[in-house]
Amino acid sequence: MSIVTIPKSIPIIHYSLNDFNELLFSESFSYSLDNETIKNIENLAQILGISLNSSVSTMSNSNYDYPVRKPRINANRSSSNNIGRKVLEESWLQPVFKTTVIEKKEGTMPEIHTCLNKLSEKNYDNNKTILLELIRKEDISNLPEIANNIFDIASTNKFFSEIYAKLYKELLTEFDIFDNILQTFLTNFCDTMRNIVYVDPTKNYDDFCAYNKKNDSRKATSMFITNLVKKEVLSVETLANIIIQIQTIMKEYMETANRTNEVEEITENLFLLITPNSALLKTWALDQWNDLLANIQIISQCKAKDHASLTSRAIFKHLDMLDSFQNVKK
Repeated sequence: MSIVTIPKSIPIIHYSLNDFNELLFSESFSYSLDNETIKNIENLAQILGISLNSSVSTMSNSNYDYPVRKPRINANRSSSNNIGRKVLEESWLQPVFKTTVIEKKEGTMPEIHTCLNKLSEKNYDNNKTILLELIRKEDISNLPEIANNIFDIASTNKFFSEIYAKLYKELLTEFDIFDNILQTFLTNFCDTMRNIVYVDPTKNYDDFCAYNKKNDSRKATSMFITNLVKKEVLSVETLANIIIQIQTIMKEYMETANRTNEVEEITENLFLLITPNSALLKTWALDQWNDLLANIQIISQCKAKDHASLTSRAIFKHLDMLDSFQNVKK
């Protein structure tokens, strides 16, 4: 360090880079911040999500790692200044913080899916127990989503429809949400028949595939309703009311032009709802039974050419429905 005198006897003190390094990196260097500054730093660190691993009140060589650059041996004054600037610049570089990754909790739904996919007659009791425990330990706010997922799986799988109906009966006896979902679904089920809109594969094959997929899902749901009746989850009266509402849509469509595909698809669903339950429906003593049977008889006696969208296939299906009642005693 040197003192240079300039005109007017004003002393100017010059510090070299070595002076700074000796002061900054010496063991004796210590600087205490006032409380207000410390508080501001802590607040800023909290906002930025920075963890302060060392005390902010005292900055010394023992608790802060400063970048150190050794000057080249033969460096001239200019290179020495460049090194000094580089050290200072690197000392004040903005730190790079790692992005905070918030892990999303998946909950128990993946495990529930696994249980449902493994469900069979042989392992039914074991998987049912596991499934119930998973639902019981889940947060109550998540139950509507879980119950809807389970209902969607159970009501659209035609291969395991019966065992899913058995499971659903046990679920709704313990959890009211499952019964609420079922009742809401039944209220809107008949309207899904009006949503059937045929798609010509020659015009849009992708939409035609989607159309068939929806039809398969709807028929699986009709089977699920049938099995819920067999498991005494749904009453015969509820089933009959559903059938009569669908028959009303059927009679409307068979008199409407360009509805042949829709009429046949509705007939398929009626067949799934009526034929497996013929014994229950025939022994049912309420007035709706007469209306239900009369609708089947009328369509089975029709001629396709006399109706805008009635096909021979739909007529024969109604004859099969009548045959299912023949060997059942009332």
